[in-house]
Amino acid sequence: MIRHHGLIPIPVDIDPKTLAPKRIQLQRALKRPRAVLFLAAHLYGRRIDLSECLDILQEGSTPLIEDCAESFGGVGFTGHQEAEMSLFSFGGIKVATAFGGGIATVRNPGVLNEMRALQGSYAVQSRWDYLKRVIKYSAVAIPLNVPAINVGVRRACVPFGIDHKSYAVGMVRGFPDRLMERLRESPCCALLDMLYRQLSMSIYCNNLDSTPCCALLDMLYRQLSNYRMSQHQTQTDVGSFVETGLPLASGFTVPGGEAFVKEYWLFPVLVQDPEAVLRELARHGVDAYQGATQLALVEPPEGFPDYPEEAARMMEKVIYLPVHRRVPLKDANTLLTIVDKIGNPKGGRAKGGVEGGAHNARL
Repeated sequence: MIRHHGLIPIPVDIDPKTLAPKRIQLQRALKRPRAVLFLAAHLYGRRIDLSECLDILQEGSTPLIEDCAESFGGVGFTGHQEAEMSLFSFGGIKVATAFGGGIATVRNPGVLNEMRALQGSYAVQSRWDYLKRVIKYSAVAIPLNVPAINVGVRRACVPFGIDHKSYAVGMVRGFPDRLMERLRESPCCALLDMLYRQLSMSIYCNNLDSTPCCALLDMLYRQLSNYRMSQHQTQTDVGSFVETGLPLASGFTVPGGEAFVKEYWLFPVLVQDPEAVLRELARHGVDAYQGATQLALVEPPEGFPDYPEEAARMMEKVIYLPVHRRVPLKDANTLLTIVDKIGNPKGGRAKGGVEGGAHNARL
């Protein structure tokens, strides 16, 4: 989208502990004479502290747009008050999905009026198109979230050489083709009604991190973070992410462990050899994945000195564990056992486990 409008994206590397932009690189990027705005993205459901970014931006009066597509945490958070605008997405794989659509919090009245005028000129999305999207997403969501069906589908795909993961992710992509054309549509009444219903549900009235369903993920995160490194490996195995992040068994690392707000949209971990770990997890019945999002590395333009090394390493080493707010406690505990078995094949399970807090985390 940025390139479509004739602008040149300049990447700013991230701090692996917080996923926030690195201060020095941000300052250098903003010194370019034609810097127009800064787009800050909150990744994986983590929310970064924008106060330092805003201090730097105010030195040159550069506006900030906040990408909250992966960090909706309930209607209590509508974006940072000093951001020019904050953008939220409700696509097929989002927490409060409406099977499409988005909301923009716009704080500049002049910009808001221009945006409303533009949207008023767009054709309205057809109800039939929206119905097809709902059916398509439901066809993916049911096999993914009903264990008995999930196992059957996976086994049926093996003899035919079908990669069910790629197929499922491809089906839930928001705009697989004709991106700009499809974006220039106004939402139909059915989509608006679905979005209203989602935002009106009690679970979304307050910040999601305060709901009981997050207790399970908080506990899982703490247990993973506290796992010991196996004796035959060192922290340098997965580069600086392990040196600065949170080490897990066998070099696993949780990115964004010190984020300003730690919510859970996806559950990413970083490993030395993603393909080998995915194969081992699959052997134990865990359907983890490596390309679950449309995140992609932004390459710097020719002649720009800074390269996003940490971001590149993250994109290369990340896998996503199949755990979210609706995963039963026993399944989360099984996942911990398997991760520990992979990371410590000769040592037993780390003490503690999920069982210790089960009475507090049961859904």
